[in-house]
Amino acid sequence: MKKICILLTLVTLNLQAQTTFTANTTGTWNWTTAANWTKTGGSSTSTYPGETAGGGGADIVVIPNSLGATTTIDITATPPNAIGGLTMTSATAGTRTFAINVGATVTLTVNGNVDLVQGSANSNRIVQLNVNTSSSALVVSGNVTLNTGAAVRTVLDISNGGQLTVGGNLDFFAGTAAGTFTTSTGSLVTMNGTTQLLTGNVTYNILRIMNGSTTTLDATATIDSVI
Repeated sequence: MKKICILLTLVTLNLQAQTTFTANTTGTWNWTTAANWTKTGGSSTSTYPGETAGGGGADIVVIPNSLGATTTIDITATPPNAIGGLTMTSATAGTRTFAINVGATVTLTVNGNVDLVQGSANSNRIVQLNVNTSSSALVVSGNVTLNTGAAVRTVLDISNGGQLTVGGNLDFFAGTAAGTFTTSTGSLVTMNGTTQLLTGNVTYNILRIMNGSTTTLDATATIDSVI
C-alpha cells in the first residue's frame, strides 16, 4: 500500500509541473521576454518556455489565433531545457503572420508534438516556423503536423541548411491541402523513431533514416539524397 501511495504522489507532481505558455504580445520580440507570455496551470518556475526543466521538459507553448497583429518571436539562444509541445495557429481575422525564428547556433528541442494549424482559409493569415540557418535545428520526439485547409497557410522552413529531427510522423497533409515545406541545399531531415510516416507532396534535400526506423514515404514526395 505504501508503494502505491508513493507512485500516485509522483504522478500527481509530474502533472502539476506541466505549464502552458501562451504568447500575449504582438510585434517582434525575444523568446526569453517573460512579460510576453501568459502562464497557466502547473507549477513550473520558468519565466519563459524551457527556462527550467518544468517536470521533464513539460512547458507547453501556444501561439494563439487571437493575437491582434503580425508577431515574430526570435529564439537567439538555445533554451536550457526542452519544451513539452508547440502549437501555432494562424489568425482568423485581418492580415497577420505569426512566426517563430530558430536562430543561428540554436536548437529547439520539443519532448512532444509540433502542430502548425490553419485558423482560417484567408491567404493573408500565415503561421510559420523558421529553422533556416546552417546551424539551427528543431528536434521533436513526437509528431510534426501541418494542418491545412483549402488555402495553404502553414509553413515549415528549413532552408539554408537547417536541420529537422523527428521521432514520430512528419505530416504535411493533415487537412485538405499540403502545408508548405521549404528546403534548399544542405537541409537535413532525420527520422529517428521506429515506425514512421512521411506524408505530403514535398521535397527532401537530404533524408537520413536512423535507429533502423521503418519509414513510409508519400509516393508524391521527392528526395534529393538519402544517407
